[in-house]
Amino acid sequence: MSNKELEKYFLETIKSPDRVLEFVSHSLRGAKEIHKYGGHVTDKYRDQVFRMWFNNCRVILNPNNIDLSTEEVLLDSRPPVNIEESLTLRHYSKLPRTNRYQKNTSLKSTNIYKSYLEMAVRTFLKDLFNNNNGLSLSDFSGYKDIINFIEDFSKTSRLKIDRKIDKAYISQVKIRGFKVKVNKIVPKTTETLKFADYIESKYPNFNKAGFFKK
Repeated sequence: MSNKELEKYFLETIKSPDRVLEFVSHSLRGAKEIHKYGGHVTDKYRDQVFRMWFNNCRVILNPNNIDLSTEEVLLDSRPPVNIEESLTLRHYSKLPRTNRYQKNTSLKSTNIYKSYLEMAVRTFLKDLFNNNNGLSLSDFSGYKDIINFIEDFSKTSRLKIDRKIDKAYISQVKIRGFKVKVNKIVPKTTETLKFADYIESKYPNFNKAGFFKK
């Protein structure tokens, strides 16, 4: 992303109700992980969230009860008067980060990508839930229909997706929201190109160029 694009995303995010930026981080496997599990120095990708929230280390002062939802102003603040007030503020600050319960919620984290193909599948789900790249959630009747779509690709292409794509997996992607446009990191490999071609064959309006890493 260019600096102008980042500036645009930050400004859009800080004015949004949730003030959350989702992005994909990149790193390399470390020496400790390689020593413990074996293998080589390879790329690692994972979904991360950056929250532009007040950290509740101080108390915001608003003596005139200004409606902050309609006015953009700078307010003063003060430190907590004691430990009890500080702990109360920290408790309140954690409430928005509490995971919402749904019947398909899983305790297993799906933040880390296991393969480029899974990266393509999850990017497809993100685009689907946000109606991006020519995809529309209305084209599917529910989670089962989405799962069948992905399983049909796996069967016809004979390519195995490293992670089980079930209702819990799709639910986690949906719960995260991804309201802000994420950076595209799907590389063009044999597997990801086949998946993109499969989507395009079913949905001609699919924007394949916008699906891949620029």
